[in-house]
Amino acid sequence: MPRVDKNYLIVEILRMIPSSLPYLMKKGLCGLGCIETDSGSLETVAKRKGFSDQEIEDIIEEINRLSKIPT
Repeated sequence: MPRVDKNYLIVEILRMIPSSLPYLMKKGLCGLGCIETDSGSLETVAKRKGFSDQEIEDIIEEINRLSKIPT
């Protein structure tokens, strides 16, 4: 599985790593019916919601960690 980075669309992340949904929802980066989920990159959506560059990097690391957990 490719490593997720800040340029991935949230919808792409959710397709590749469905287990990331609860984490992204907890962070406020996606929700049911959220339009940003379909059209925004992780970085774009996170910046709009006030996340710092370091917080975005931390989120990316957690998503990549989740991708390695067997489902």
